[in-house]
Amino acid sequence: MCMTMASPFYFMATIILVVGFLSQAADFLIPIAIAFLLWFMIDAFADALARHIPFLRVRGWLPVLLASLLMATMVGAAGSAIFSTFAELSTDLAQARVKIEGLVNSFLSQLDLPATFSLPDKIQSALSEILSQIIASVRLVASDGSTILIYVLFLFADQPFFDAKMRAIFPDQSRRQQIDAMLTRIAKDIRTYLYLMTLVSLLTGLGTYIICEAFGVSAAIFWAFLAFLLNYIPTVGTILGIAFPSLFALATFDSTGVVLALALCLFAVQFLLGNVLLPRLMGSRLDISEFVVILSLFGWGAIWGVTGMLLSVPLTVILMIFLNQFPSTRKIALALSKTGHPIGSKDAG
Repeated sequence: MCMTMASPFYFMATIILVVGFLSQAADFLIPIAIAFLLWFMIDAFADALARHIPFLRVRGWLPVLLASLLMATMVGAAGSAIFSTFAELSTDLAQARVKIEGLVNSFLSQLDLPATFSLPDKIQSALSEILSQIIASVRLVASDGSTILIYVLFLFADQPFFDAKMRAIFPDQSRRQQIDAMLTRIAKDIRTYLYLMTLVSLLTGLGTYIICEAFGVSAAIFWAFLAFLLNYIPTVGTILGIAFPSLFALATFDSTGVVLALALCLFAVQFLLGNVLLPRLMGSRLDISEFVVILSLFGWGAIWGVTGMLLSVPLTVILMIFLNQFPSTRKIALALSKTGHPIGSKDAG
C-alpha cells in the first residue's frame, strides 16, 4: 500500500525536479538544444545533397560543408533583410493603431454609441512586452551563436567515432547490433522530420513573401520569416501565420476585400503545403494531438520563454519518436499522438 502511494509521489517529484532543472539551466541548455537541432538539420540536408548531386554521393566532409555554407548564407541573408525592415514596421504599427481606433469608433458611431475608443495602455504595454521578449530571445541566440557553432562543429567531429564508442560500450555483438539499429531508426526519423518540416517551412515563407509583396503589405520579409518559424508549430502556427499579416493589412489597407483576398491566398499556401505536400512527403500526417501542441507550446514557453515556444513542437516530436521505439514507453507516444500512429511507427506511412 505504501509503495502504491509512494510511486505517484516519486513520479511527481521527478517531474518537478526535471522542470526546475530545465528552467534554472536554461542559459546552458538552450544553446545545446539548438546545436543538436542544427546538427540534425545540417546532416539531413547533407544527406539530401549527397543523394541528388552525383559528385557528392561519396560520404565525407564535402556534403556537410556545402550544406553548412548554404544554410549559413540563407540565415545571414534573411537576418540582414529582417533587421532592415524593423524601422519600417514600427512606423506602420503606429499608423495601424490610428487606423484601428478609427475603425472601432466608426462602428460605435453607427450604433449611436460614444466614439471615444482608444487602444488601452495595457494592450500597448503587453504588445511591447511580447516584442521585447522576442528581441531578447533573438539576442540570446545571436550572442550564443559562437557557442552553438562550437557545439555543432564538435558534434560533427565526434560523429565518425560513434561506431567505435558503440563497440566499447556494448562488447556483445548481438546486443550492439540491436541498439545500433534502434538508434539508427531514431536518428533517421528525426532527420526526416526536421528536413521535411524545414523544406515545407521554407516554401511557406517563400509563398508568404510573394503574396505579401503582391498585395503591397509592408515588411513582407518579416512576415515571411515569421511564417517560416511558426510553421514548425502545427495548427496554431498555421493560424498565426495567416492572422498576423492579415490583421496588419486590415489596420493599414482601406479595402476590406483586399484584406480578405490576402487572407485567402495565405490560407491557400498554408493548406496546400501543410495538408497536401507535407503528408505526401512524410508518408502520413504529423500525428500529434492539438492539445499536446498547445500544452507543449505553453509548457516549453514557461520554461524557456519565446525560444522554448519556437522549439516546443520539434522537441516534443523528437520525444515522441524516442518514446515510440521502446515497448515500455510506446503507450506514452500513442497518448501524445492524434490518431494513434505517431511518426516513427511502422504503420505511420
